[in-house]
Amino acid sequence: MPAAAVFIHELCHCAAVFLLGGRVDCIEFRLSGAAIRYHSVLSYKKEFTVAFAGPVGSFSAFLVSLVLGLYYFAGVNLILCLFNLLPAMPLDGGRMVYCLLCMRRDPAAADSVMDRLGVCIAAVLFGVQVFLLTRGVCNLFLLFPSLTILCGASKKHFTQKVKKGKI
Repeated sequence: MPAAAVFIHELCHCAAVFLLGGRVDCIEFRLSGAAIRYHSVLSYKKEFTVAFAGPVGSFSAFLVSLVLGLYYFAGVNLILCLFNLLPAMPLDGGRMVYCLLCMRRDPAAADSVMDRLGVCIAAVLFGVQVFLLTRGVCNLFLLFPSLTILCGASKKHFTQKVKKGKI
């Protein structure tokens, strides 16, 4: 069932890209989640719309699942929706915040804000994971997402330093 929820979520991203005149190359499924690759240069407003389409699809699937009495599937979709709205890259919420920042500031300032925000959110998720482990909850659910967010922010920060000649 979680795979079906992820598929619906990514399908909504694909539909948004298509409706905005783009072309989807592929959907990548990884240990840390899924992502679409598309062959289009979109404005920040359109990119925001593409990012927002996934959580909207997940929330819609949540509502339909509730009506149909599929409570487990509803829960999976709600968690997927809410988690993807976290304002950290590469999550949809991070992409949306990045687009909003770029519309009001320059991309370099947006990158800086997103790097710091990503590290903070990863630290909080990792802290919650450690707290749960100390309480006897042996579920590593938050470990992979927190490391993915942290690695994404660190990699981007490292790449920027290399481009600026600081490393």
